[in-house]
Amino acid sequence: MSADIFDYLGLDKYQDKKEQINVLQEKINQMNNVKNKMIELKSSYRQNIFDKWKAQTKEKFPDMHPSKVNNYYTGVSFLLDGETVSVYITENKSGLYCQINFDSRKNIYDTKIMNLKDILPEEHATARWKYFPSTDFDGVYDLFIEVVNRCRDIMDK
Repeated sequence: MSADIFDYLGLDKYQDKKEQINVLQEKINQMNNVKNKMIELKSSYRQNIFDKWKAQTKEKFPDMHPSKVNNYYTGVSFLLDGETVSVYITENKSGLYCQINFDSRKNIYDTKIMNLKDILPEEHATARWKYFPSTDFDGVYDLFIEVVNRCRDIMDK
């Protein structure tokens, strides 16, 4: 065992291994409690960011409808060439991401959505997106705004 952790936890005060185990378990319980509180706090802070995004999105794009996509943090829906399109922010194990797709999951090839490949480099037959680290809140939201504005330009053509 590392002497540093042994000394740090004060295990040298106890000769009996059972007492040392009790001290270790108490410290583990304390650390788990602190960890759980930190996770709760992080979740609360993240939710505040997502709530702010929704309010800002509604303010910036009052003419667009909220996205109908499940489990998104903010998003809008609008018509593009007669089809409903959603642009939204969500996340998975790889991080936060901004995505655009037809709500019908229509193939995006040969559609105006392909005009966004310079800012949404990842693609699948039904969507384009870009990943960000899970803490790059500004980066993903700024891209979301850029994508929606570019879509407005595309809609006008």
